[in-house]
Amino acid sequence: MIRNNYTNNKFLSKEKKLIILYLSDSKASETNIPFRLVQIINSEDSDFKIIFKQLNINNMFLILFKIFKSRICNEIILVHSHHLKSLIINIIYKLISNIFGIKLITYHSFLCELKRFSNIKLIIFKISKIFIDEYICVSKELNYSWGNFLNRNIHFIKVGISKNDKDIIQSKSINKNNLFLNLRSKDKCFTITQVGRLEEVKRPLFIFDILNKIILKKNQKIKLYFAGNGNMKQSLIQKINEFNSSYRIQLNIDIEYLGFINRLQLLDLISKTNLYINTSYSEGCLVTAMEFLSNPFCKLILPDVKSIKDIYNCRRSSFYATNDKNSLLNHIQDNLQNFYDYEVDQFSFTYPNDFEDFILENSTKFLINLYLSSALKVKKEFSKKNS
Repeated sequence: MIRNNYTNNKFLSKEKKLIILYLSDSKASETNIPFRLVQIINSEDSDFKIIFKQLNINNMFLILFKIFKSRICNEIILVHSHHLKSLIINIIYKLISNIFGIKLITYHSFLCELKRFSNIKLIIFKISKIFIDEYICVSKELNYSWGNFLNRNIHFIKVGISKNDKDIIQSKSINKNNLFLNLRSKDKCFTITQVGRLEEVKRPLFIFDILNKIILKKNQKIKLYFAGNGNMKQSLIQKINEFNSSYRIQLNIDIEYLGFINRLQLLDLISKTNLYINTSYSEGCLVTAMEFLSNPFCKLILPDVKSIKDIYNCRRSSFYATNDKNSLLNHIQDNLQNFYDYEVDQFSFTYPNDFEDFILENSTKFLINLYLSSALKVKKEFSKKNS
């Protein structure tokens, strides 16, 4: 059971029940962090049920109905929006609630950097501070930049991987590493993985210009996996086919596109990965890196973006100059250096100092305390009006 400063939802008493709605531009899926937080809270605390709704016409009217219904049923509604479109709808809900004298609590999460947004979109964020009660972000850098931009206090929540997934990855990776150590040198294959949305900001093609510059010793080989889906899917497939037809045998580097894989397939892929590479030019907190860190024998090469460097700086991670392909090449070459010399365990089981703080079960405790604190203020206001 999740415990918090106010014990549980019963603190509101029979006078007011707290209803929490997550509104997201993205659909409910295993890769959607808000949805995974909802699943954990709903499974671990019977006094809390959070309703996840993807942004569409039907759900917009359903939430609006719940807001009006809350006045009759003595409920407190809290809408937590994620992404820009959901924020706009949350603003509209707050405006309507104010007009009709309904007390609505509004939250919004910042998941990426300011530089991703145009000036017009930033104006919407500026306006939002009139209507949004609390803001949440997912890294110290986002906390600082968005806090300064809005001149508001913003809560920093650490999100990462669930404890159950972490345990599965660690168990699988230990077994796979034991098998690896018994392989002859010529049978060893260095496994590199890139996972994520195949969109421009993720730059899935960034690595191809340097692959033919990687120097492998005799009998060394690389298997490079791509997994994910998005607008650049066909471009990636074409690039992979071109590379494999021209260089696979010559360079001993084989590339495979796995498509969009389910959660169990992802955990298995993580557990057998030796090196995770991220090629994004902008990131909020990069939860995928936390998942690959759960494999104690996996190293990470990440772009030198402050928001993620603050989180993932440890002996198993290195950071390349974000737009410098030669910098990325050098980091890949360094990671290959000792792999075939039975030194795969050299940096194993090393994590960032506050790794456990990013376990999702711990994140939910922080969230619930925030929600209950906001609801308590509303309850006190309600009591004053009726005293």
